[in-house]
Amino acid sequence: MQACVEEITTDCGRYTIRPYVPDDVPAVLAAWQAAFGNPVASELWRWKYHDAPLGHQILLCVHESGEVAALYGGVPFAADWRGHRLRITQLMDVFSHPAHRRQLGGRGGLYVRTALRYFSQFGGPDEAALMYGLPGVRASRLGVHRLGYRPLPGGAAYLVADTAALARLRCRPFAGRLSQVANDDLHGLDRLADTCPWGRLQARRDADFIRWRFLQHPARRYRMLRYGPFAGRSGSAWRGYAVVLIQPEGAVLVDLVLPAHDRGARDLLRRVGARLHADGVARLGTWLPAPGADAARLQALGFTREPEPLGIVPTARLFHSALSWSEASAALHYTMADSDLF
Repeated sequence: MQACVEEITTDCGRYTIRPYVPDDVPAVLAAWQAAFGNPVASELWRWKYHDAPLGHQILLCVHESGEVAALYGGVPFAADWRGHRLRITQLMDVFSHPAHRRQLGGRGGLYVRTALRYFSQFGGPDEAALMYGLPGVRASRLGVHRLGYRPLPGGAAYLVADTAALARLRCRPFAGRLSQVANDDLHGLDRLADTCPWGRLQARRDADFIRWRFLQHPARRYRMLRYGPFAGRSGSAWRGYAVVLIQPEGAVLVDLVLPAHDRGARDLLRRVGARLHADGVARLGTWLPAPGADAARLQALGFTREPEPLGIVPTARLFHSALSWSEASAALHYTMADSDLF
């Protein structure tokens, strides 16, 4: 891919929109702190972008002084949909430095110029067929009005369950077990990823994704709970899994793959609830697409919908003319694994 560079001359100096390189890390972290008012650790930044399975996609707008004025960043993932392999980009970090926000007047200024250049660089049938993210209200409003994004239909559902109630779910005898993944043992997970529902569009949850997203995270310690047959009965098989992050106010179900059969889904949730309840965790919450099948299945199994607490507005933009917005937006599936919030 040919590198994308754009020079912009203003009354306050020259700006260059260009691809990010590893030597930019110190300037990027300084701009991040200026934009958001808090620091980000270099180890977290390097994990998120440098260690991602398919690399990163980042453009910077840099002032002639070396200060980063704007950044547009995302991570590409493989996705399966209707028998085809696509690439989709999860947008994670987009921001502008407050000292440079008035350049080029209104309409988003340097930030929008950087974003539009990003789309031309990384969007398209041979690159990202779709870009998506889970921004807050303010960022989503700018994305919709200036950058061509659309809110996903139905928004995000915040679902909550009492772990004691989950532990009491009635299940007929079922030959399954829940075990915590240890020592990076993800053998068999790729086969589970191959069983993703034909009509669902999502970042592929294979071993590379799970290893990077959860097991190699530099700051958080997740419980990766594998659901499968008892040992001796295809013991390396995965029928589903749950990834849980324990927090002081409760647990977050960060990622979830439910077994295809409702009896297995009930058994998985019962065992997750029992384990958390035994550890003194009373509440389990998760975010899912409100119109999606998984949200309906969880609500049928004891989760209740509560007001969404974070102001998340799921949005996406298509870059592949063969994709229909109505079909792709309805098919797009996400969890909190598609975010760096948890």
